[in-house]
Amino acid sequence: MTTPDSNGEWRNLIDARLDQIERVLLRVDVSYSERRHIVGEVEAQIFELLARRSENPTREDVQAVLDSLDPAEAYIPEELRSKARETAPVSLLKRPREPHVSWLAIASAICTALILAWGLVVVTNAPQRDFGTVMIVFGIALLIPMLLGLIACGRIILSEGRLRGLPVALFAAGMFPLFAVNLLMFVILIATEWAIPVLLTAA
Repeated sequence: MTTPDSNGEWRNLIDARLDQIERVLLRVDVSYSERRHIVGEVEAQIFELLARRSENPTREDVQAVLDSLDPAEAYIPEELRSKARETAPVSLLKRPREPHVSWLAIASAICTALILAWGLVVVTNAPQRDFGTVMIVFGIALLIPMLLGLIACGRIILSEGRLRGLPVALFAAGMFPLFAVNLLMFVILIATEWAIPVLLTAA
């Protein structure tokens, strides 16, 4: 069998894990002889697991064996576990948070959808003389979810993957600009007495 001793890259991977275990043991004042004993047992376990996987293990085999080992803190003697918790760095005590959907993005999208549904009903049933007022109120109402969507977009982008829901936030943030562009085009068509479509058709 080809052992990790014959490959510097493999040896570095194994040594890094053994060094990690030894640093944890040193932090809780495990004696030198006991540290060497524990690290030696872990090293023997690694070689044994490698031998079971293949006669000629690859780098992937070594990494898989290292990934199957217990975390370094698991090798602390039972009587020193309480001390390990007291001296553990903050980064070890806090588990990394799993990515989750931004509630602000969800809220802004729901708010946008409700305003769109309300606007459709009001515009359909509103008298023609009140059309301008309805459009103004509708546009102002869309400003709120747009701002919430923009804030949600910023938080998601700056979260480095911890927050999700960017498409939903973009939907909320982009609805007011889309409404404004369409309203502007409609106003231009009314002001030119629909001359632009006629010119485009003629062209």
